[in-house]
Amino acid sequence: MENQQRMKVDISDAPWTECCGEPQMFETYYMFKRVSALISPTGKEEHIPIEVIVCKKCGKVPEFMWKKIPDLPENMKASGK
Repeated sequence: MENQQRMKVDISDAPWTECCGEPQMFETYYMFKRVSALISPTGKEEHIPIEVIVCKKCGKVPEFMWKKIPDLPENMKASGK
C-alpha cells in the first residue's frame, strides 16, 4: 500500500453555505428514479434512490446541490445560493 500524505485544512475562515440569502441548516432526503423493466439490468422495474439536500427554511434544493442533478424539477430548486 502506498503512503498517502494527508493535508490539514483549516476551515475556520471558510464561509457557511447559504440558501435564501443567509446561512441555513439542511436536511438529507431521498428522491427515487423509476427505471423501466425494459432497460433495467434485472428485467424488473427498479426504483433507484438519489440523495438530495433540502434547505430547512425554504424546503427547496439549494443551487450547490441542484447543479449536480440536471433533471431536477424546477419547482424544487431554490432560487438563491
